[in-house]
Amino acid sequence: MTEAIVLPQRFSVVRHPELRRLVRYYRDACAGGRMISREALDPMLLKTVLPRVFYYDYDAEADDFRLRLAGEEVRAVLPSAKRGALVGDILPARDAERIRGYYRRVVKEELLLHSRGRVGFKSGEEGMGERIVVPVGDARGRPAQIFGASFYELEGKSRATRHEFSFELVEVSFIPLSDDAAASAD
Repeated sequence: MTEAIVLPQRFSVVRHPELRRLVRYYRDACAGGRMISREALDPMLLKTVLPRVFYYDYDAEADDFRLRLAGEEVRAVLPSAKRGALVGDILPARDAERIRGYYRRVVKEELLLHSRGRVGFKSGEEGMGERIVVPVGDARGRPAQIFGASFYELEGKSRATRHEFSFELVEVSFIPLSDDAAASAD
């Protein structure tokens, strides 16, 4: 039997068990606060999601994001996801500014980004995708990075098959991470 992952009600939109587990890990690591430190990102505790993670540095001066790490499944759907690339170098031009705006909200407002919906690939396959993105703080507790994970479920296809991303039609929500912020938002 699979363990039920209990989270506060505001995280009920997060459905995938591994993403729910990641939210619980994040909340535990920041002890109910708004942001995890980069030192708290422990690859051994995140090993079940590592193929699906992405990790960007936030350049406040340029107000942009530079890729630090992308798991193998992320690189399979986004072949341009190479260390050092900017969001605009990785994502289709029609999506880059919108996604960059979402990521800005994550770091500037210290929120969890959740998206879920239809995804399509250049091969013609379609399926469902779900993603979360959270802020990561520097040594002084300022937002300096984002960390996220994406899960794609393709109808009748093996995950080992390479599928390059084409589009997504997802519902996006932003969720306060700290219990204090959530209480003041109510």
